[in-house]
Amino acid sequence: MGMGAIPCSADVISFDNLQKILNKKIDIDFGELSEYMEGEICDGEDHPNLKKWDELRLEFNEKTGLVIFLSSYDQDSGDRYDELPDMDKGFYLSLDNVWTYTPEAKKIKDYIEKANWTVFG
Repeated sequence: MGMGAIPCSADVISFDNLQKILNKKIDIDFGELSEYMEGEICDGEDHPNLKKWDELRLEFNEKTGLVIFLSSYDQDSGDRYDELPDMDKGFYLSLDNVWTYTPEAKKIKDYIEKANWTVFG
């Protein structure tokens, strides 16, 4: 019998903070939509919230300059130490283009790598 783990990391934002940034109440079931987008319940028809999600992503990008992604989260496949906001609702919102290099790091940016790992003990 084998055992394994997949290390994951993301820059995330909570649903509540997303509403604060956009200064509005968002009426989208992200848990259901994330499952649909990842093919869990896709039936070949467009999900009624896909257009709302696309509009929200554009609005968020225009306001912040960042890209936002929606992903599903399965608590049964996760770990008790997971710390994702909204994971109890079956989704998480991650961001792209969050980090920039300092002037010093830009000089050697081609040699810098991101690393993740898991330790068992």
